[in-house]
This record gives sequence, structure tokens and C-alpha cells, in this order.
Amino acid sequence: TPPPELLRFAHRQLRMARAEKPEVERRSEPRRYLVSPVVVQRVDGEQKPLGLPLAAVTRDLSESGVGLIFPSALTHDRLAIAFEVEGNDVCLLVEVHWRNQMGPFEYVGCRVIDMLESLPEGEVHA
Repeated sequence: TPPPELLRFAHRQLRMARAEKPEVERRSEPRRYLVSPVVVQRVDGEQKPLGLPLAAVTRDLSESGVGLIFPSALTHDRLAIAFEVEGNDVCLLVEVHWRNQMGPFEYVGCRVIDMLESLPEGEVHA
């Protein structure tokens, strides 16, 4: 579960993002602002778990990407993530494309690689 201060921060960011409409939208596809707790599993190239799951929250979501806010710096680039959208469980394999410091938290932009049935299970590798 994400820390309460991270959830409060994400909700504030969501309100600010909705209020700041750009004059020209540069995105090729629309994004949806959404704050939802996320279970994050770092994975290797074969989708095997690396370390214990982490907690984060979504900030925005589009067909090809998702923005995540983490309570601390993330050093891994390949992730399996699980969260809920409108009562539906979503599980995705994503790749980190960029990172930005957002106050005391880290905002990470990810590209969706594939949809997953569930988070990878099995022996956790270091």
C-alpha cells in the first residue's frame, strides 16, 4: 500500500494537471488522469521477479503509457504493474522511459510493452 502522503500528493498533482490545460496538446493520444494504488514488481528480461514488490500510485494513463509516482527513486527500468481501473484489474509489463523529481517523490513515465494475466510469480532473484 502506498504511504498516505504519496496518495495525498498524487491527488493534489491530479487537480493541478486538470486545471492546467495546454493551449496545444502535443500528445499523440489522449491521457486520462487517474490516482490508483499500484503494486510494482521489478522484473528481468524473462519477466522473472527481481526483489520484493514496491508500492506506487498512477498519475495518468493512455493507450501506450502510464505515469507512476513512487515514494523514492526507482533504479530499475522493466516493471510488471497491477492496479484497478473502474473496477477492473489491469496488469501490464512496462518500460521506464523517463524520470522526474516531483517534490519529495519520483514521477516515472512508462511505455506499455504488453498486457499480463497477473504479476510474475516464482522465486525472487536479487
